[in-house]
Amino acid sequence: MSAKIVPFGHRPRSPDLPRPTAEEVTHRLAKENKFGMASVVDNDEGTTTDFELKMIQRGFDMRQVLETIKEGVINQGPTLDEYGEWRLSAELQAIWSE
Repeated sequence: MSAKIVPFGHRPRSPDLPRPTAEEVTHRLAKENKFGMASVVDNDEGTTTDFELKMIQRGFDMRQVLETIKEGVINQGPTLDEYGEWRLSAELQAIWSE
């Protein structure tokens, strides 16, 4: 009788995605309008996405979000999540003149 050994705690190493490459791909996909929104959430006012709820909570509008995706700089990540999707945070520095 042979035993099957299952190693716990070992996950396959996630592939590397260098930040400059992630930034270039993110900008290109955003400019081509090829990006997805987060999961759907039901609330008292209807159905919305988790993305839209976070956007409202943080005080951003869609124009600001899209501009950041198209022109922003990655400040966290990219990291591969448990679902096999890349996640990152980006910021856009605005210069105000009066």
